[in-house]
Amino acid sequence: CHSCAPRPLKTQQHSYIKSMHLVPATALRMYADELKKRGYGERLEMMLHNVDRDQKPCDKDKRGCGQLRDVTRSLVGAAPDALCMVLAWESPRAPKEEIAQVVRLAVTEQLDVNKVFGVFGSGAAPRQLRGVIAYYGEHWVAFVRNAASGDDGGWVTLDDVTVSLLPGGVPELQHKLVEGRLQPAVLLYLREGAQ
Repeated sequence: CHSCAPRPLKTQQHSYIKSMHLVPATALRMYADELKKRGYGERLEMMLHNVDRDQKPCDKDKRGCGQLRDVTRSLVGAAPDALCMVLAWESPRAPKEEIAQVVRLAVTEQLDVNKVFGVFGSGAAPRQLRGVIAYYGEHWVAFVRNAASGDDGGWVTLDDVTVSLLPGGVPELQHKLVEGRLQPAVLLYLREGAQ
């Protein structure tokens, strides 16, 4: 806590592995609107870094003030090879306009993991979109990047018992999600060359 002592206090410190990044779709949309009002672009990494905030009280038993403070997270070591983003929707049948906004914001070609976790000054750690699981009501569809054909090889689509190919890149995937009213629920980003 910066306000209760001459020197900043670290009253709680925990190491843990975070295998997914849970993001409320509503918070993502609201934060994007706020950034737009302030004149910033819609930068997914900045939104993810700020949407996933927690607060804890500054511990009084360690000379803290007891006030709620933002939790500071640090990435220890190298950025992970994979980042799984889970989008939490408030409705299983979101309006098409909301789906379109979230798809435009979250379903991106790449993501810089260092910026998501607030690691600046150490270079970029880009991760490429390789998989999306989406739903409509109680129906699930998976899209996996067709690695055998390279980045222009399209997406293998797994829809119930049907396996098909969606040609094109991320723009074609975005179009399919919006037009099919498919709400992206899980997005998998991988380091180039990671298995």
